[in-house]
Amino acid sequence: MVFPKVNLMKARLVPLCFEPRKDLKIKASLDHLRKLLLEEAEILASFPLGGSLPEAEAVLLPYLSTQIIEEGTKLRELNLPILILTTPFGTSMMWNWEIIRCLEEQGLEIYAPYNLEMTKKICRALGLQRELKETRFLIFEENALGDFVWGMAEFPQRLKERLGIQIIKQPQEVLAREMEKISDEEATRIWKAWALPADGVSLKEVIKSVKLYLCLRHLAEQEHAQGIGMPCWGEEPKVIEYTPACLAYTQLFKEKGILGVCEGDTLSLTTMFIIHRFFSLPVMISNIYPFLMEESVKRHERIDALPEVEHPEDCLLVAHCGYLGLIPREASTEFTVRPSVLDLFPEQRIAIDARLPEGEITLIKLHPFLHKIHIVKANIEGYAQFPGSDCRNGAVVSIKDGRTFAHTIYSHHYIIVPGHLGREDIHLLARILHLEM
Repeated sequence: MVFPKVNLMKARLVPLCFEPRKDLKIKASLDHLRKLLLEEAEILASFPLGGSLPEAEAVLLPYLSTQIIEEGTKLRELNLPILILTTPFGTSMMWNWEIIRCLEEQGLEIYAPYNLEMTKKICRALGLQRELKETRFLIFEENALGDFVWGMAEFPQRLKERLGIQIIKQPQEVLAREMEKISDEEATRIWKAWALPADGVSLKEVIKSVKLYLCLRHLAEQEHAQGIGMPCWGEEPKVIEYTPACLAYTQLFKEKGILGVCEGDTLSLTTMFIIHRFFSLPVMISNIYPFLMEESVKRHERIDALPEVEHPEDCLLVAHCGYLGLIPREASTEFTVRPSVLDLFPEQRIAIDARLPEGEITLIKLHPFLHKIHIVKANIEGYAQFPGSDCRNGAVVSIKDGRTFAHTIYSHHYIIVPGHLGREDIHLLARILHLEM
């Protein structure tokens, strides 16, 4: 599958001049780099080393000499990564390597790409870093979900300090009031226009879900939110008495590019946002159940036995709310709106039954303290159905080392993207966002 490229904010690069005699040559180099990186970077006016710099994501060095090694202290005081682009191809030169190693020994964060594609990826990651500082998530909840880190009172502040993302909270009554303003006729018209496959669902429940979509869209745009979430289970009745948000979320992503997350899980929403924006890939959230935890899996999903596989210790069952999980329509091979099957919800609430293509996927999750990221290559081997259970259509997923995974897993919620993400790309993104792997 090929997905459209996500347009990120441009990285602001400030060139440093430390040899005035080369100014004309450097100006020509910068003009050329501006053309090469037209979509990825905004190259600012040059500044002398030691001067006050404008706000930027990185320092750009279009020329290197051994003189720069003596300026390590001044460079560290800038507190910015350094991008070295000293060729007409938008890369660093091979005879820069000795100087680069010397600068790294002084504790400087150096990026010296070997081809233009890597340069563009570095700029995309820097642009994402800039974008995160202006990102807002809108969360509807009243009581913290104390069983999970994302529900702890200090998590929004940690997210703001660590990545710059701001969480905006609104009470669920806001949704209830907004939904009451929308007529059944308007919601029915929109549902028919969507023309989605549906099986056995109540029109009454579909109308509620469409109204929820309209309200979430309006409030997200009003708050300039790029992500949205709310609890869809528990003791809070105001939204549950309407409908789960699965269908509303899929439409928000399709039509507005706004990400929705199950259960108000802002840790997963952050992971989804970073991966979607940088890699331009659809993302989904689901529960992961290692076969090694067989009894717990069977009890939670109300199934008698796990699927038979050759290496059960290296397999996971992936399922959420009765089906595979919250999948964007653009990434699915099958997509049907069906009645919910969980006891958590009253009868006739609706859910999404969808599938990703079998084959390569990547499992991803940020650490609860937001200083690490967990990346695991995996494969969907097939799908398993358990009639009458809480897993009507789940994925059987294989990984390389299930025992190590079980000891290092960050959460029951993981983010899934189609395909295997390139290790070098992940390392680059993690390094710029200061995430350990």
